[in-house]
Amino acid sequence: MKEHSTPATQVQQTPLAPSRESKRALAIGYAELGLPVFPLVPNGKTPALAGDWKARATTDPERVADLRTCPVTDAELDYNIGIATGRSFGRGFLLVVDVDTRDGKQGDKSLALLEAIYGDLPATFTVRTTSGGRHFYFLSRAPVRNSVSKVGKHVDIKGLNGYVVGPGSTIDGKIYGLENAVPIAAAPEWLIQLTGAPRERVAATGEPLVDLDSQTAIARAIDWLTSNAPEAIEGANGDATTIKVANRVGDFGISAGTALDLLLASPPPRPSSMPWRWTPKRRRTVRG
Repeated sequence: MKEHSTPATQVQQTPLAPSRESKRALAIGYAELGLPVFPLVPNGKTPALAGDWKARATTDPERVADLRTCPVTDAELDYNIGIATGRSFGRGFLLVVDVDTRDGKQGDKSLALLEAIYGDLPATFTVRTTSGGRHFYFLSRAPVRNSVSKVGKHVDIKGLNGYVVGPGSTIDGKIYGLENAVPIAAAPEWLIQLTGAPRERVAATGEPLVDLDSQTAIARAIDWLTSNAPEAIEGANGDATTIKVANRVGDFGISAGTALDLLLASPPPRPSSMPWRWTPKRRRTVRG
């Protein structure tokens, strides 16, 4: 993801930097900005209190303070910070792209491939996780679905009824820290489209022509990728080859998100030097 200037569509609230402030102070600050927060267990990622965490996620600073203060001693409780996604924030709804690189996972490579095909993500508020992954915060024009490795392998989407561990939280002495402290940007349209259900090709009657991502279709696509797909070579029309291969995978009845996963996992069509930056005229979505 490249650095970019701040577009006018960005929200001017920037979550607080996790400095030496207490977690309670940070959580109150996030709530004051309009981010719904709730307590997570100390040194962990799961909700700390019994009951529905979604009902406890609040932007009320007084309520946040109460949930993080011992009712007997008045001492601060060392809860980590949960931030509910999919809720209204600024001029949109909070969407977080969770890129996982823990234990050799390929989230960063998947993100590079997505950007190569669809264009760079805009610079936005970004948190570095304790395992080396990244959380990219965006605003979508409508709530999006949660998904796991749908838009790309080891790239998860946190949307409606989801949550992320907020900056300033700690696990085993490591902190969720800021990587890019800029305002939260508007999500690009291609990202919003990929988070929804795969588009089905339909006949004039409105009936689907094919069920997407069936086991048979995936098996056929993998077989073609591993045995017949041409190799994409940088400097030898490799970008055109990759587009051709991607579209051929879609012809098997594969959705855009699954096709991207197969492209990344299969050596023949995968660009030898990632990431490539295609010109707008060359960018085409994987047919799905």
